[in-house]
Amino acid sequence: MADDARRIAVLNGFVQALHVEHRPDRFRPPDVDAFTPVVEGWLRSANRRIWLAEDVNGIPVGYVMGVRFDRPPNALVAGATIVELDQVVVDPAARGQGIATALCGEVLQWASALGADRVELSTWAFNDSAQSLFAGLGFTPDYLRLSRSTNDI
Repeated sequence: MADDARRIAVLNGFVQALHVEHRPDRFRPPDVDAFTPVVEGWLRSANRRIWLAEDVNGIPVGYVMGVRFDRPPNALVAGATIVELDQVVVDPAARGQGIATALCGEVLQWASALGADRVELSTWAFNDSAQSLFAGLGFTPDYLRLSRSTNDI
């Protein structure tokens, strides 16, 4: 598990660097040593699944995580079992080979096997390639979340 956690943490650096580039006010630079224990916790979680893609030489080239949530009904919304498609990352050197699509497919199949009501995800407005991937997989917007800094109020 520790080896996989570190390999996932290294891969996460690609997307984390993108986030830092576009939103340095929100994100910290990649830190494999700090992030590895977080991934180890994820790997032990009963409600999370992580799929790691490797090339023909066994080198990790991408991963995706699915997280199951059971939302009870309340006065405003119906109850549901939801799988969050989270953390899809592919090494830039391996992109364009269908790896992200295949990884996302694993989450979709897992959600179906669980009997989940739907699969949800979020993506940053600056991440055009992720939005294209998700649209190609049939995802459509549910709601738009906006933010504003209080520094200029």
